[in-house]
Amino acid sequence: MVYALAVLVYIGAWAAVLLTSLSDRTVLAVAIVAIVSVGAGAVARSWSIVGISLVILPLAVAQPCELECDTSVLTHAMLLWTPASAALLAAGVALGLRRQA
Repeated sequence: MVYALAVLVYIGAWAAVLLTSLSDRTVLAVAIVAIVSVGAGAVARSWSIVGISLVILPLAVAQPCELECDTSVLTHAMLLWTPASAALLAAGVALGLRRQA
């Protein structure tokens, strides 16, 4: 139950950042997803949550655009956001397991 809640909060935060105007406020958006990623990993305390970081890719593709989409969004998602988020999730899992021990 706690794991599922951590996953939902993680996906919700990334969806809010990628699919709303929150993405226009870069510093706030980065802070939100960084804190949520570490927190979700710490709460989940399971290495399997790291794979959930792949959800960023379909969210980046689903990003709303008017006439022509900016392909750099998907490129950034593949090369920067997904690996960084996976690393933050892993750091959170390590912190959660360390606190548990």
